[in-house]
This record gives sequence, C-alpha cells and structure tokens, in this order.
Amino acid sequence: MRILNICAYTWAIGGPARIIYDHTTEALKRGHSVTILSPMTPGEKMYEVPRVPF
Repeated sequence: MRILNICAYTWAIGGPARIIYDHTTEALKRGHSVTILSPMTPGEKMYEVPRVPF
C-alpha cells in the first residue's frame, strides 16, 4: 500500500507530527510505502524521518 501524509511535519506543530511518525514507522515495518508532504518555512526544524527498523 502507498500512503501519503499531508501535514506540517515540524517540531512546532507538536502532536500531529508525532502521530505521523509513529504511524509511518509501523507502516514501514509492514512493508508499505509512505510519503510525508509538509510545507516548510525557512528556519523550521523538521521532525525526525522514520526509518525501517532492521
């Protein structure tokens, strides 16, 4: 399955970014493809990018 998350994915946004991170981590474990589309403003710190755990 291919999943697209569209949301501000920065530390400033708080909760939604963490939910996307957790959901993406679980989806990757199950072999799904996930893309995160996020508008960024210069100077914003992006939330950590989920990786497939091996």
